[in-house]
Amino acid sequence: MQIQKEHARQTIQGLISEYRRLRREEKGYFARMSETDVINKFVTPLFEALGWPTRGSEFRQEVHTTVGRPDIRAEYAANEYIYVEAKRFGVIGELSRTTLSGVLTPGQMMLPGMATDRTKEEQQAINYAFANNGSWAILTNFERFRLFNARRDWLVFSIENPDGYLEADFEYVWQLAWHNIQNGSLERLSNQRARADVDNDYLNFINEWRLKLAQDIVQRPLKNWWAFDEAGHVNLPRLRGVVQRLLDRLVVVRYAEDHLIAPAGTLWNLLELSRTNPYALAFNEQLRHLYRNFDRLHNSALFALDVADEASLSDGVLQGLIEKLYEARFRAMTPDIMGNTYEQYLGKALALDGDGIETRDNLETRKKQGSYYTPQVIVRYMVDNSLGRYLYGTQNGRSSGEPLPDAQPKTWEAVADLRLIDPACGSGSFLIYAYEVLADFYRREMRRLERERQARLEELVAAGITTPFELEIQLASYKGALQRLADYPRLILERHIYGLDLDPQAAEIATVNLIMRAMADQRGREQRLPLILNQNVKVGNGLIGAGPADPRYDEMAAELAELRRLRQQLVAQPNGHDALLAQVAALTERLNGQLNEPLAVHFAATVADWEEQIRPFHWAVGFPELFVDEAGRSLGAAAGFTIVVGNPPWEIVKPDLREYYAQFDADIESKLTRSRAEARIKQLNALDPRIEAGWEEQQTRIAATASYFQASPDYTRQGRGDTATHKLFTERAYTLLTETGRLGYVVPSGIYADAGTKQLREMLLNEGCIDYLFNFSNERWFFNAVHHAFKFSLLGAVKGTYSDGFWSTFRINPREAIAPNDLPAFLNDRNNLLYMRKESLPKFSPENLEVMEFQTQQDYSLAERLYKKFPLLGEDIEDVWNPQFSREFDMAGNRDLFNQSGSGFVLYEGKMIQQFNPFFAQPRFWIRQQDGENKLARTRANDWFKTYRFAFREVSGAVNERTCIATILPPYTFAGHTLWVGVTPELPITLCLTALINSFVVDWVARFKVNFHVTLGIMTQLPMPRLTAVSPYFDPIVSRAAALTCTTPAFADLWEAVMPTPWQAPLPPGSPSPHTLHPTPHTLRPTTDPVGRQQLRDELDALIAHLYGLSRDDFAHILTTFPLVFPDTPAGEVKKGALLAVYDRVGEALGG
Repeated sequence: MQIQKEHARQTIQGLISEYRRLRREEKGYFARMSETDVINKFVTPLFEALGWPTRGSEFRQEVHTTVGRPDIRAEYAANEYIYVEAKRFGVIGELSRTTLSGVLTPGQMMLPGMATDRTKEEQQAINYAFANNGSWAILTNFERFRLFNARRDWLVFSIENPDGYLEADFEYVWQLAWHNIQNGSLERLSNQRARADVDNDYLNFINEWRLKLAQDIVQRPLKNWWAFDEAGHVNLPRLRGVVQRLLDRLVVVRYAEDHLIAPAGTLWNLLELSRTNPYALAFNEQLRHLYRNFDRLHNSALFALDVADEASLSDGVLQGLIEKLYEARFRAMTPDIMGNTYEQYLGKALALDGDGIETRDNLETRKKQGSYYTPQVIVRYMVDNSLGRYLYGTQNGRSSGEPLPDAQPKTWEAVADLRLIDPACGSGSFLIYAYEVLADFYRREMRRLERERQARLEELVAAGITTPFELEIQLASYKGALQRLADYPRLILERHIYGLDLDPQAAEIATVNLIMRAMADQRGREQRLPLILNQNVKVGNGLIGAGPADPRYDEMAAELAELRRLRQQLVAQPNGHDALLAQVAALTERLNGQLNEPLAVHFAATVADWEEQIRPFHWAVGFPELFVDEAGRSLGAAAGFTIVVGNPPWEIVKPDLREYYAQFDADIESKLTRSRAEARIKQLNALDPRIEAGWEEQQTRIAATASYFQASPDYTRQGRGDTATHKLFTERAYTLLTETGRLGYVVPSGIYADAGTKQLREMLLNEGCIDYLFNFSNERWFFNAVHHAFKFSLLGAVKGTYSDGFWSTFRINPREAIAPNDLPAFLNDRNNLLYMRKESLPKFSPENLEVMEFQTQQDYSLAERLYKKFPLLGEDIEDVWNPQFSREFDMAGNRDLFNQSGSGFVLYEGKMIQQFNPFFAQPRFWIRQQDGENKLARTRANDWFKTYRFAFREVSGAVNERTCIATILPPYTFAGHTLWVGVTPELPITLCLTALINSFVVDWVARFKVNFHVTLGIMTQLPMPRLTAVSPYFDPIVSRAAALTCTTPAFADLWEAVMPTPWQAPLPPGSPSPHTLHPTPHTLRPTTDPVGRQQLRDELDALIAHLYGLSRDDFAHILTTFPLVFPDTPAGEVKKGALLAVYDRVGEALGG
């Protein structure tokens, strides 16, 4: 019978009262109590109060286990146990952190990475549970009570005195009620622990000791000859590689100890031996023996003979490192935290400092090699919605998610050919989480098979088949499958997961992270690790080299077939790998040499040691099993990867002087003015000539690289503009997919908006489909090293599968920006998403297929209606008017023509105008007439300056009060390039076009396209009615635009050209309006009075709303998207209501 909360509280209150009474009245009683007495008098009654079955078979005391003899073992689910270690009173010490409440809750404790030592009693309790595959350990003597997550080696919560049981409304202790435990309460409690994505203590540790190891090696040149070149200079790439290998080896050994794979204290015992036994081998030599044995037992290429084995380190440095490693709690650091921490670690690198070594912010590595830290919320979403969708066929990529139409969950047999890669994997964040998803999939499959096996067994027994031999034959298929799947860590790492990175340290760290994750899952099973270093996770440039379908592969079919066979033999053969690895290396080197020959044309003459610098990667040589069959022939449509995921580099392929020199002085990148930066660069060059040589070398390398990309037949969809790595990776990733593969990429927002990515959009839309395109600003700091206004996209696509549209969202406006922690809930709520039909894109943007930044489904549907009904402004239509546009003067390039003495004609700039107002600001420059005419003589606008022409401001923003700002310029003026000017066949049409551009309707459409500039391309892609005088809207719009524009004598001629009355000066502000809602042109006159102008503006906006066919709700919705005009205040509501009232009255008049 389930215990009731109040009854449990009262019972525990009774235990606390009894504890207090005994302490008060029975002097020395507690000191005489044994552990058994404590268990019987307090611990067992405590668990009884919480509904534990203390008299049932699930609750056993002094049980013999695989390791140790815990005081209590409680089975709360099939083969799921809680281990309880009870102690006498006074044995369990108080935590150093005290609280007034007497309880430390999960939210008060950060997850430990570098943590203080556990007490002997705490570690005993944790180890009992962990060594017996238990998840939960309790250490208690009633006066103190601590719950541990044994798998993670962390404290979940602690009660520091008996009164703490009833604190926090009894809620934390109530989670230990038996029925709550059976419903997952302990996991929920554990997950409440405060956690940072990066363990800064561990990050500081590995950064510090990387530098110490490197400095120690360089200070011992005679013993570390390998660290220097022939001229005696430090060989920095080799030094970096060796230091990383040494660190990685020691971390893996400590990780193996913490997970009980290697004997506890393995490294510590070696350290103690070297300290205490003068006859022992030197510590360096002891470590070499350890590495050989680790390689023999666990089969990891990380420990294979390498130049790192030549490294000689001082005992003091090695001992200090070992001691520090024992402060790390590797079970406490989850795989994602480890991956994220190492991602940050890659942002620094060993660097030369004169004749010494330092660790420096490596901006070059972080930017050029794509080592930005990717938040875990993004990693999880991208992997779930690519790999997870593939495995489970659900909307969110989880096993419990809503099924997708026509999709079925995969079985283990169906995923035999699943291959996933991150082609710029960094420290492996995406690969680590992909491992987690696959491990969970295989564990689910094992449980499914076990259930089916049990059901089949019951069927057989019911049918009378009961002999062990017959049953074994009937159930053999289940046994075989379960045995195969029991080694799922090896299956995942050898068959499913691949990685590539240009940085050798990054690739090695990714490998280490995956190895450690597999080690945790292999505990108690297979001890030998998969050979993934340089086999499935490789070093290379995924953009440079023979692509997946290079025709030259046909000429080397026999060699590729042999390479494929050798790699498969490595997986199948448990021993003797050294010879196989040597054969693989030799054959790979030979094939790479042949394929590298044509690349020498681009790199050999300009890049020293170009093969080492560029690191070309030839895909069918690197991973032949994915691209060729047993005969070495192409696999055709089946070639490639099932899934490509990642966050590729986001850089323009061109030299950046400030970025390069910022490696040596971070202020150069953005804090120094141009002249101060140049002066500082000169100082740096004088201090160390190698810095300037490095800059020259980088320029030539980047120029050669850009030349290669432009000439390569592998990249045919790069479009106009600069060569950009994210564009190259997107095209490369798509070609790496099988015929139905999935892509999940984090890329800059240019993927959906830039003219230079049009061909990539065509590829994604026409050779498959876009699954989702979610777009965000960095306003809430997803990427700390990136400007807050930067926009990025989460792109999901499927090759060879077609659909009519895709899901999207845009949270670009700072007022609507999403925080990283809110991303999962935001994307899982379909109300935040909108569905965009593929067929609408050519209507919105016929030239570029640009995706507009709609906020809601209503926005999209309304815009789709407008684009279907009205032509684009830039569309050339016969028999109606078509505007012409031009720029006149460049504010920098034509500056020699400007004067500030007032001589000549005014030069208009964008900031001088407002809607219907060409006199918003005073001019700064003038141009003499002859100079201006001479310059314009060579343009289409050679004589436009002599007449009235419309102009719109280019520099503007989607979040400004208004975005589209247009007016009419007076004759005999010039315009700078921040204004686009234009003419139409007739002046009334010019006024009509100006009014349309200034309307809320057109402005609303434009804001979905604009970032910080209203370009001519944007303006000409807006839907605009080509009104003529026959339209009932034409005269009312033209006359009101004239009344708003022609407020000075400079516009008298314009007024008289379009209106039936002579021009008159505007009435003084405050004068009664001379016209009613429906004036005739005869009663209108120019207006400067704010009230009168607002009335005219409202009437124009209402007329244009009706012209576009908007309902009242449509128009009201558009107005709400201008929060600076109509704020969410009583005054803002009144203003909006007044405009909607005008809309209603205009509608009545039009209806009449």
